[in-house]
Amino acid sequence: MTRFDTHLIAALVTELREKVLGARIEKIHHIPRDALLFYLRTREGSFKLLLRANPGTPRLLLMEEPPPPPGTPTALCMLLRKHLQGAVITDIRQEGTDRAVTFTFRATDTIGDPVTLLLRAEYFGRHQNLILTYADNTIIDAVRRFSIDESTRPILPGLKWSPAAPPQNAAVLLKNAAMLPIMHDLELLYRERDTQEAAKQRSAELMKLLDQRIARAVRTLEARKGELAQAEDRESLRLYGELIRIHQTALEAGTLQRGSRYYLLENPYDNNREIRIPADPALTPSANAARYFKRYQKAKNAEEKLRTLLAESENELEYLENARESLSRNNSSADLDNLRKELEDLGIVKRHNTKSKPKHAKPLPPLEYRTADGLRILCGRSNAQNEFLSLKGAAKTDFWFHVQNLPGSHVVLCCEGQNPPSRSIEQAAGVAAYQSAARTSHLVNVDYTPVRQLRKPPGSPPGKVIYHTHKTLLVSPALPC
Repeated sequence: MTRFDTHLIAALVTELREKVLGARIEKIHHIPRDALLFYLRTREGSFKLLLRANPGTPRLLLMEEPPPPPGTPTALCMLLRKHLQGAVITDIRQEGTDRAVTFTFRATDTIGDPVTLLLRAEYFGRHQNLILTYADNTIIDAVRRFSIDESTRPILPGLKWSPAAPPQNAAVLLKNAAMLPIMHDLELLYRERDTQEAAKQRSAELMKLLDQRIARAVRTLEARKGELAQAEDRESLRLYGELIRIHQTALEAGTLQRGSRYYLLENPYDNNREIRIPADPALTPSANAARYFKRYQKAKNAEEKLRTLLAESENELEYLENARESLSRNNSSADLDNLRKELEDLGIVKRHNTKSKPKHAKPLPPLEYRTADGLRILCGRSNAQNEFLSLKGAAKTDFWFHVQNLPGSHVVLCCEGQNPPSRSIEQAAGVAAYQSAARTSHLVNVDYTPVRQLRKPPGSPPGKVIYHTHKTLLVSPALPC
């Protein structure tokens, strides 16, 4: 890892002086929360200068591919544009041996008079900052403000800027700071690191969304199971209605015609044992019987609907768990782009609110391995790719593998029209176990079957297939050597 120390800052300042000293500022963007992006113009061409005051990812470099600017300028961005747009960089210097760099600008004030402004980039401690001041050190504003309660060195507009105490380990005199140009290499390093951090953050956001949807799907599934159990227990409703009808004449002739909260009736279907039937005291026995028959028919109709809804809930939960498991294994930018698009298309995740049509990365090919016998093993990266691989990409004579009763990738052993050796089958099963939620288990049951046995249920989510003929192997999760 490259340390952002005084040696590196000295080399960067030397290269910046060679390239952008005398440059004019054309545009400024504030990339929340702690970075400033300057578009510069010199006689040799244009440059993009990125300054970032972040303890984890400090930046001081010229970029070929800057990050996209935010849609709406922040208040700080408008203030910087007011003071610095059109200004010229007259000096760039490192403050002694500190991890601090000062940019000096020749600008004009609101009435057109010349004014000198200083942008101080401080890269030490928890309080890294980018501070704009006048020549007399009066603070105009900063990327990060600190009150007296937050710091012994407050940074607020109108206060006087004072240099921070130098770090104890900064008493090293730098020599020969004019190193070979490193800005390009550093940009490549930071770009890769930023891409990884962005992918990690996006992965965490998607994981959180999936966890929330899984929890909701589980609650819905349990509620529908409870409703189905109640609907299946409807025979008692029909029995109550029939018994009231059987004894209706006696009930209406006696004292139980109205006002009773229950009926004690003999059940001819159970050796005339007496049964207690709840009743609505405001209704006649005939109306109470009709009420029970109506509830019975409603429960009967509900059962058919609930079984359909229950199957939908089970499919949704299976899909979400598979998506979560795929996300835990595949978190490249392309994988994340395509998974999010898949979730957006299904309405699981809201689409980004952008005016222009979002650009999604080209899907990556399935993961590919080779068995000891030279046969290819293909493994899907997402639910959508699992479905394509299993139902369209694989030959009917290939073999399909999936971990038993757990989320995991679809795995296909390409047999090239031949009967695969048992060793290749075991290795493909090992891949299916490894690319699943059972990766850390010692032994895992894996189902496998010819691809021609696979079917997709109508209306099921991506990645859902069924099969009726299969064999099962008990294997250890592993990738082919």
